[in-house]
Amino acid sequence: MNPNKDLVHGHISSTGEITPGWQTCITYASRIDPVPVDQWAKIAMTYDSKNIKVYINEKLGYDKKFRYDKGIFNGADYGADFTAGANSVCNTMSNQFIGLIDALAVYNIALKKDEIL
Repeated sequence: MNPNKDLVHGHISSTGEITPGWQTCITYASRIDPVPVDQWAKIAMTYDSKNIKVYINEKLGYDKKFRYDKGIFNGADYGADFTAGANSVCNTMSNQFIGLIDALAVYNIALKKDEIL
């Protein structure tokens, strides 16, 4: 059984590649409770240049925030991948979300909890 099944992960990378020394990107925050099934859920991820945090229905991921102060990869002239509902591992999309996504929003600042609410 997959221990990460139905969990939300917020990934970030400063290199646009796998985490050095690993086979995948392991720089992510993770929720400790699963996404509700058969009902709408509000999911948010923030990155403030120090921590990645993930929320489901306004609840922060408790101790599952991830300290990461290396910044976001800048693809410069070549661009960089941005995904919602999946991630790219070794040039293969994985961890695909199965369901509907509505009202996706991306901000250029890290919203605080009260702003998310």
